[in-house]
Amino acid sequence: MQVRTSLFLTILMVVATLGPFAVTTATADDENNQVVGQIIGDIADFDPAIHGKTYMMVEGEPLYSATRLHKMAWADAGYPDLLLPFANGKSGKSTSKACVPLTQGNVLTVPTSGGQISVTVEKTTATAAFLVESGQAVSSSVLNNYASTWSTTIYPTNTQYFGSEPDVDNNCQVMIVIYNIDGPANIGGYFSPSLASQREAVYVDVSDLSWADTILAHEFQHLLHNSRDPFEYLWVDEGNADMAAFLCFGATSTIIGHANEWAQNSYTSVRWWNQSTGDYGAGFLFMLYLASKLGGGSAIQSLVSDTATGGAGIVNLANNPIPGSPGNIGNTMSDIYANFSVGTLLDDSQNPFGLDNVDMFQNCGNSQFCKLQITDSNSNWGSIWSSQGDPLEGWGVRAYKFTGGTGSPLNVMVQASEIGFAGRLVYRNIATGTWTSEPMIFNAGMATGLVTGFGNVSDEVYVLTWYESLIDDCDYAMANCGWFGGGGTTYPTATIDIYATLISQPATIRQDGMRMHDRDNNTMDDTMEWILEINSTAFWESLDINIEAFHNNTLYDEITIPIGVGQGTPTTRSVWFTPPWDGDWQLYAVLHDQIGNPVTNAAVLTLPTTTANMAPVSTGSLSSNTSQTWLPIQFIGAGYDIWGLSSDNESYTHNASPTGYNWDFGDGVQSWLRTPSRAYTQVGDFNATLKVTDIGGMDSIEQSWSINITDSIPPSVKISVGGQEVQGGMTLLTTQRVIFEAYMTDDNVPDQYLDFQWDWGDGTTEGGIGYLEADHAWENGSANGTMYTLTLTVTDGTFITNQTLNIIILNRVPRQIFDLPIEVDTLTPLPLPTIFTDDDGIIDSWGWYFDEAVNLDGGTVTKLSTFDMLTSTDENPTPAWLTPGLKNVTIIATDNDGNSTMAILQITVNNQRPVALFDRPDDGDTETAYMFQSHSWDPDGENGNLTTIWTISEDNTTVTNQTSIVYTFSTPGTHVVELVVIDERGLASLPKAYIIVISNPLPIPVMTIYEARDPTTGEAIDAPSEDDSQFNWRHTFTDSGDIFVAPGAWLRFNSSGSRDGDSQFEGMDVPLDESHPNWNGIVEYTWDFGDGSPLINQPNVWHSYITPGIYTITLSIRDGFGTGDVNQSTRQVYVASVPEIVTSTPFDEAVYSGGEYLLTGSAIDHDGTHGFSAWWDDNVFFDSDGNG
Repeated sequence: MQVRTSLFLTILMVVATLGPFAVTTATADDENNQVVGQIIGDIADFDPAIHGKTYMMVEGEPLYSATRLHKMAWADAGYPDLLLPFANGKSGKSTSKACVPLTQGNVLTVPTSGGQISVTVEKTTATAAFLVESGQAVSSSVLNNYASTWSTTIYPTNTQYFGSEPDVDNNCQVMIVIYNIDGPANIGGYFSPSLASQREAVYVDVSDLSWADTILAHEFQHLLHNSRDPFEYLWVDEGNADMAAFLCFGATSTIIGHANEWAQNSYTSVRWWNQSTGDYGAGFLFMLYLASKLGGGSAIQSLVSDTATGGAGIVNLANNPIPGSPGNIGNTMSDIYANFSVGTLLDDSQNPFGLDNVDMFQNCGNSQFCKLQITDSNSNWGSIWSSQGDPLEGWGVRAYKFTGGTGSPLNVMVQASEIGFAGRLVYRNIATGTWTSEPMIFNAGMATGLVTGFGNVSDEVYVLTWYESLIDDCDYAMANCGWFGGGGTTYPTATIDIYATLISQPATIRQDGMRMHDRDNNTMDDTMEWILEINSTAFWESLDINIEAFHNNTLYDEITIPIGVGQGTPTTRSVWFTPPWDGDWQLYAVLHDQIGNPVTNAAVLTLPTTTANMAPVSTGSLSSNTSQTWLPIQFIGAGYDIWGLSSDNESYTHNASPTGYNWDFGDGVQSWLRTPSRAYTQVGDFNATLKVTDIGGMDSIEQSWSINITDSIPPSVKISVGGQEVQGGMTLLTTQRVIFEAYMTDDNVPDQYLDFQWDWGDGTTEGGIGYLEADHAWENGSANGTMYTLTLTVTDGTFITNQTLNIIILNRVPRQIFDLPIEVDTLTPLPLPTIFTDDDGIIDSWGWYFDEAVNLDGGTVTKLSTFDMLTSTDENPTPAWLTPGLKNVTIIATDNDGNSTMAILQITVNNQRPVALFDRPDDGDTETAYMFQSHSWDPDGENGNLTTIWTISEDNTTVTNQTSIVYTFSTPGTHVVELVVIDERGLASLPKAYIIVISNPLPIPVMTIYEARDPTTGEAIDAPSEDDSQFNWRHTFTDSGDIFVAPGAWLRFNSSGSRDGDSQFEGMDVPLDESHPNWNGIVEYTWDFGDGSPLINQPNVWHSYITPGIYTITLSIRDGFGTGDVNQSTRQVYVASVPEIVTSTPFDEAVYSGGEYLLTGSAIDHDGTHGFSAWWDDNVFFDSDGNG
């Protein structure tokens, strides 16, 4: 493995050139084309025993692949023209570049294993070109069949499992060269890896075309595998080649023969390739198992593209299976091989104990795959069964089968001749039918196994064992196998002996004595040594002793000790126990078999035994055992309390920390902290001790240290201000108070115990113990500075040290006390504030300097005032500016010591806002014409330069640059008239606005009342209709304009012409619909007919009167202004009554026949009593007299 890696790194440096095939058109002049490239390997050297891979048997003769010959020759030559996996971006067929495929009829000169030949492209597909040797004849039907099989089966299946070809020749085709290799049988085809850096090509013997499909599937796998992992071991590569043929064309007799050869000789190595038939079968079944469990084609693609080889690549795949696959075959090669072996033995549907992509049978034959065959079996348990001296190669496996159990445990033992063996004990549960696979643990070449209930719980048991030799993946006898030279027998081999028997008597345990020990030497026994004797009638049995410790029937500790016994020979074993506290303790031991079940009647219990708590051990430490006074020493408490059970009297189940710590520092001070920090204040030698206490209250032996304390460090004095050290001196101002600090002073004695004395150099001092800071201010200074000496003296009781500073005190210059921004309007005197003060004197003179002429008179300032002053010596002058803008004023103050200070004030002089003015007129109505006249003015500008902006809220009307405007409001309500003026500098005035109230006129009701008549008869109608056009209209009216009608006549009450009184509604005739452009402004109509009938809210209505009388008609309308103003119109309707006959009889006396009589009578017409006349117009829309 290591040698192969080094070789791989070495050949990365090999670079050679192999030119492409020469391609021309098919003419007679092409016979002498230049031959380019070569194939390393000569079929004349082909030895089937070494190089032959059997595709199949043809009439009893084997048909071989010669790929192995060419790959070995290429390797022996040092891998010339090696194209590393995915080199130059060749990770697979390109889909981003245009292919230049071969076309039918092209003539090429190609290299072969026996030399160069001329070929013609006879058939092409999108992924293949079939090249036939010149002089050889292959029918078009045969080529068509091959092309069809290639396109539908071989190419899609192989690329699904092994990835796409890298297409190094940029033609998107695999060249299939058909030529005469060696006649019928023997070599059927090959792939040459030495050509792979230039072309994708495989070769087929023209004499073996009947088997070309299998040859192509096989060799195409080699081509794809080589492009991704050229250094893969043969057992993986050839196993995939067999799988390629199987996936394409099913279980041929050759494939079945390969698989069954290994299944019947499984003791041969899966991972050592020595060209045996079983090698092909082992690799095929292993690859099939990986595809079945780890994700099919995607899993095999992942394996092929992994440049890790052999078992390393398989482990990588198992640890990264394709999502959704069954998986669960293990994470190491040992577990993967174990599950593969069990899978080929059982081929069960229970994962991972079977292959999902092939059916395997117990019996071997030419037409079916057989399961891994057992080496031996037994079902007769009269005595110990054995099979001895069974040989096997590294990574070969043997299987043994046991049946016929009686219910007693089955005990098996495997004895190997070499170390490095592994195994599985596999058995089936009778009730569930499920299989259990348990690892067999080998120790010094021996492993045992136990199956309980053999015969009544489990009825079928297998033992599988294999040799996991350190030399694993290997091709022939190459150096990468771990040795140089040699033949096939040099691969690691071993033998095994296997024994099996039923255990008729369970293992036993008994007490063989008790010894007490005083391990802490305090005269009290603190440790129990319990001696146990274990025996078993099995030839060998791995058992566990579970020991538990009890106090007052409560479990406090337990331990499990493995032990191997057998052959009826007793074995003694001691167990030790030390308790956590004093008391009477009992120990209880139970035997468990190797699968964890308690052994029947195999338990013992001690009597209560008085045992003392063993003292804990103190293991404390110090940071130092020498120090200065007041410097802390770190005392580190530590210790341990060992208690519990032990199998060797050295390591116990519990190593607890102490529960208590007791420090004595030797100066009268103690601490119960675990890690106290302690400083000694006196010089001398001190003896410090530590005792720890365990959970049982036992103290340890005292641990002690001798500590020497001295004081040899004088104080290192440093003066600081604000945390920063001051060196040399400081320059300050008079009365400037500073806090001086001594916190940076360093000494072993803490600061709070040092004596600090501060001498300020001006005749004053202060200080004391722990006086770490002091503040001071010097009252006297000068313009050039007055010097004082500050001295700090520090005493620690042993040493006295000091530090001095030179303090220079300067006179204070005038100090600015005002720097706020100032704003003022033009023409407005501004009393300027006092700008400076002198903290240690007085200010003698002031100087004000203006950057433009100002007025300093104060009082009322106008545009006509004088502006001619540029300076002032007043402390608080009162300037006024004519023009707006940012003004700079310089102030210089000079104190009584001659020091001056200058400042510049920036004063913002604002343009004065103009004033908008106009008179407010009286409120009016929509007929009132208003004139608004501006009287606005600008305090600091020209009134004539003002811009006016009038805004009237009605319709949001705006009028600009008009000093007066005339306006009539069209809608009633509250309106706002606003004026804003803008001066010549663009500053707008505040708005001046008045509210004008325009009254709302009452709505105008209009009423017409007509009687509907039948146009045909001229009589009154029987019933009304909304279609007014079908009627004639009669208007019966009195001289006062009232209506006169007969009872029951249908009258049409019409409000046409009614409208809102606002002028904007003149000519509008659409009622109620506010969205209509001709809406008349009326939102509600109400008709009151005066006869007690219901009110009607419609613009036009029908009504008839039944009872004679005089009725008042009222039309009320409401407009839409605000909550609505209402107006009414009334008319009277006279409903005629019939005349009243007041004569009761027309005769005075009796009437006789033949006589003449004057009949008389009287009647009263009540309508005539009203005192009016009435007229009617039978057709109101016809002008009968033509007067319009």
